[in-house]
Amino acid sequence: MRPKNIYIGGALANPDIVRLTKVLLDAGHVAFSEWYTPGKEADVLWRDYELALGFDYRAALARPAAKNTFNFDRSHIDLCDVFIMVLPCGKSAHLELGYAIGKGKTGIIYMPEQPDRWDVMYGFANGIVYNDAELFEFLEGPQWPE
Repeated sequence: MRPKNIYIGGALANPDIVRLTKVLLDAGHVAFSEWYTPGKEADVLWRDYELALGFDYRAALARPAAKNTFNFDRSHIDLCDVFIMVLPCGKSAHLELGYAIGKGKTGIIYMPEQPDRWDVMYGFANGIVYNDAELFEFLEGPQWPE
């Protein structure tokens, strides 16, 4: 199997991001999840910092910290072959998945269990997997030229 360049998207509070990154790296893939390193409080701390300086949400999005983080993440999404959105996650990962699919990337939703609330828009994804075995089966599937 040809190694894939994979962006792993999800939530800062989801410890499965690190585990899945390690599994993919050990399998020989390029797996990017460095957005995870600031920790689960990063968004709260950024918000509190900007509010303390007198900037609301719209203004904060145009400031250097947000622009730098946005451009960093987007540049790595632009480089990937595959975007894996790991549930549970929030709005950012969903927007990133949509962006990646819109750019022609393969989009996979990794959900470790059946969701309570179903959503037909997950049909935009190229695949939904429930565990590592299904993920590797998908990554090794016939849709990939050797």
